[in-house]
Amino acid sequence: MKRVVLLFLLIAFGLTNVNAQNETSLPQTPSSGGNAIFFELGGHSIFFGFNYDSRFNKKPDGIGGRVGIGYMALSGARFFSLPVALNYLMGKDGKYFEMGAGATILTLGDREYSGTYTEFGYLNPTTTNRTKLLGNISFGFRRQPVNGGFMFRAGVAPVFGLEDDKSFFFFPFLPYISFGYAF
Repeated sequence: MKRVVLLFLLIAFGLTNVNAQNETSLPQTPSSGGNAIFFELGGHSIFFGFNYDSRFNKKPDGIGGRVGIGYMALSGARFFSLPVALNYLMGKDGKYFEMGAGATILTLGDREYSGTYTEFGYLNPTTTNRTKLLGNISFGFRRQPVNGGFMFRAGVAPVFGLEDDKSFFFFPFLPYISFGYAF
């Protein structure tokens, strides 16, 4: 009986077609490069900002979103920005036309010095904070390698919103430039 089972197993394995895997039959990992972190000057961050951007699908182009944070202090004034936007990339091979739309929460802090000045500075400086919601759109070029690496963005990001007196403003030529890393 053992000989019959052994003979059956030898015949079964002898008739089996065994192939080694070649490189084309290995499972392919999805391409990277759809996520990016970057430093932005101008644009949705208004002054300076650090942003995270990601595609909503597994392709390096198409629709995606970004969120960032920006800060600048100058002569007693502070500017804090929080941009959030959707964007769409059209192109291939890491070179894209980028379109986007979103909003930026901008907080403006200003320290006013009035009153008595002593050898230690002004007594009781007052700080005023104002928060604005700005709308923005963007049009530009993005170089973002499909497999990750150094990324670059440049373009224009018009900004619009309401003034304190409820009048509408539109600033059409706010340029931006960004440097970062895609992964």
